[in-house]
Amino acid sequence: MFPKVLFFADMSLIRLENISKSFATEPIIEDVDFRVEEGDKIGLIGRNGTGKSTLFRIMTGEINADSGTIEYMKRARIACLAQFPDVDAEATIRDIAVQQFSELVEMEKKLRDLEERMSDGCENSLEAYAELQDKFSLAGGYEYSVTIDRVLSGLGFREE
Repeated sequence: MFPKVLFFADMSLIRLENISKSFATEPIIEDVDFRVEEGDKIGLIGRNGTGKSTLFRIMTGEINADSGTIEYMKRARIACLAQFPDVDAEATIRDIAVQQFSELVEMEKKLRDLEERMSDGCENSLEAYAELQDKFSLAGGYEYSVTIDRVLSGLGFREE
């Protein structure tokens, strides 16, 4: 007999297999198989308490599944807005979406600071700038703002 081998011709952005999660003794999610392929648009629909938010929290790594396997494509990034976020009443939808990229926003601020230091003649900043710029680029730093605008526009939100 040959061992069981799973082969996926197209790598999924995320793949969940046999995911289960219980709180106390109450099972919330049992043996869920789920896949998101590049270009998929998905939505989870169900009654309250059926595990939709729990599934998202597992996918984002906020909580761990009790059992099962989760695989992510290396370039996959997952962000999730809270169903009832605690936000400033003056914040725009875009402001709220940008908060999900806080790590990139911080990197961008550090890059601007390093640029200012370099323009003041601080040559020691050049190496730090190059390293941070590579990290920023690999993490999608040059695309996140456009992605936010495209997603919000796709959801029907206008700039104003």
